[in-house]
Amino acid sequence: MAENRPVCVLCNRTVINRRRFEITHNLFEANAIIAQYIIDAIASQHFEYNGLEYVCRPCWQRAQRAVHPNPNNVPHECTLQIEEYSRVANNAASCMFAGCRSITRHRIPENIRVSLLVDSNVFIPQEARVCDTHLRNNDWDEIIDSPNLRHDFNSAHFLEIMSLLKAAVSRSRILDFENIESMDNEEIHIRLGFNREQFSEILIQTPSLAGSNSKTTLAIYLTKLRSGESNERLATLFQMSRRTLERHLKRARDCLFAEFVPRHLGFDHIDRRMVAERNLYVPNALYGNLNSELEDRKAIVIMDGTYIYIQKSSNYSFQRETYSLHKFSNLLKPFLIVSCDGYIVDVCGPYAATDSDATILLKMIYDEQSSFHWFFSPGDIFILDRGFRDALPDLARFEYSAHIPETKDRGADQLTTEQANKSRMVTLCRWVVEVINGRLKRHFKLFRQDYFNRALNHMFHDFKIAASLINAFHEPIRDSVHANAFVDIINDRMNRPNHLADFVDRNVMNRQRATFQSITGDQHFFDDFPNLSEDDLTLLALGTYQVKLTRSYYAEHLRQGLYNIEVYREQQISRLSEYIEEQDVYLLRVRIQSRHVRSRIYYSYIVIDRQRDAREAIAHYCCSCLSGRRTIGYCAHVMCVVWYLGWARNQTEEIRLPAADLSVIIEHDH
Repeated sequence: MAENRPVCVLCNRTVINRRRFEITHNLFEANAIIAQYIIDAIASQHFEYNGLEYVCRPCWQRAQRAVHPNPNNVPHECTLQIEEYSRVANNAASCMFAGCRSITRHRIPENIRVSLLVDSNVFIPQEARVCDTHLRNNDWDEIIDSPNLRHDFNSAHFLEIMSLLKAAVSRSRILDFENIESMDNEEIHIRLGFNREQFSEILIQTPSLAGSNSKTTLAIYLTKLRSGESNERLATLFQMSRRTLERHLKRARDCLFAEFVPRHLGFDHIDRRMVAERNLYVPNALYGNLNSELEDRKAIVIMDGTYIYIQKSSNYSFQRETYSLHKFSNLLKPFLIVSCDGYIVDVCGPYAATDSDATILLKMIYDEQSSFHWFFSPGDIFILDRGFRDALPDLARFEYSAHIPETKDRGADQLTTEQANKSRMVTLCRWVVEVINGRLKRHFKLFRQDYFNRALNHMFHDFKIAASLINAFHEPIRDSVHANAFVDIINDRMNRPNHLADFVDRNVMNRQRATFQSITGDQHFFDDFPNLSEDDLTLLALGTYQVKLTRSYYAEHLRQGLYNIEVYREQQISRLSEYIEEQDVYLLRVRIQSRHVRSRIYYSYIVIDRQRDAREAIAHYCCSCLSGRRTIGYCAHVMCVVWYLGWARNQTEEIRLPAADLSVIIEHDH
């Protein structure tokens, strides 16, 4: 239909709202004058008017304004013709690109408007619009040759041009940190990772930085830590030479390391009593002396090594010491000592990649120059991971109390219930150090990338400065609102045997199929499955980590046809009563795909007591995974089943799958 529409004889646009001009005696005088004006305009284009041409409404209105420029004697705006500059129409009804008929319209980005005005002398008014296609193509040079450009400007245009240029100049001064008071606080935080008040506090606590360009010097260093950008790019950003920028970096690093770091990091800036004050409720209740006076309270710290990746070196002995067979890369290892609330007591090192965590700790406790034994006292508690197991006898020799996750017995497939429960108690306290490792890498991107070898001499200074900045300005980790409930659950279930796991092992249930019947999770059979709240899920898992993993397990099983749920046949339930006290129960078995190994399937078992409600209705549970026999908290495989049947399937809103867009990236066979 669009191909049959007439075209305006003046502007060649498709005529939608059209007028056809035929000079007759019936026309009003005003219309006849306008029509004659249009006929003259047609003649100026070397066309002969034959009474059959069409003119669009915009051309008619322009002719009307030309014939009657000021019909109501209203003072009109002064316009100025400037041939060196041009503009597009101030029209929001269509795309500003010539001939574009797209119905989508977007505002033109301000940086594009500034760029076209400064580089090409083309002004884009604020009301102009652009369609999706031209916005994505980013072909703004096409505007310069557009036939729709005009050269008339009025006072409103000049005011808008001045406002646009002022805003651009203001943004160009955004990195003038010597005048940080005039900068936007949000922009300061984006660049530096700290707000204006925190920036000023760092300057106050680093008096040797005082002097000319002290704010710029500190801002350059914080930007380096925050962004991890190369010195060449930072020099361009701060509009100085690379050598000058490196002098600023060295000055800031030396001043911060000499004055700011000792205030917030190291054994000398804090005492053992202050560390004991930072004990959280759960680790203090499980391993400390919760009811004792503060003077007698034991200090509880978490220790762990982290990694900073570095370049391969031509120094072969150094390369061998820094190559990790575990990570298959060259790296150095800073060693963190962290209190229960995430406060970094000290950072030691850096150590070689060939040193295990146990080796590093042994070096510290046998180093005569170390302040380790001066700071800690016998009876203090260290929460560690399995990598420290070789250091346990030496810690016991100095009367320190160390706790690590248990290791399964030789030949066993799983941890025993006692071992699994002890491991869960350790991980319930140890997660804090992983949070601090994440903060260091998340807030200071410099430590995410491979360090250049030429920068290794000051790498550890950078790391200690970053740790001291976290201590100074980051909020400490607080006790969970469920901390008391966690401790009560642990005390109640710590020595409870897992009778369901015994039943599964004794009857080799993982290999039986006949005693189970398959059923889907959306059937009415599960109408009596207890409805759970988010607080119930947190209490069942003794934390949020397993709950967060459930969405990923759910997403994978949803793609494979939801969960493979099986119900223990009613005629066989009497065999289960020999192991558990509850009578009115039913047993579920669910197969869960391992998130690490494609060929591994875990069997999760859950016993539901029909006589109880909410989380109390889940009477027993176990799983075939490593820690699946524990009675303190759920493993992630049991949790994902309880999460779906007890909470997710009851939600009215659709459950959002994590990273769902990534599923279509890899090409699969169909």
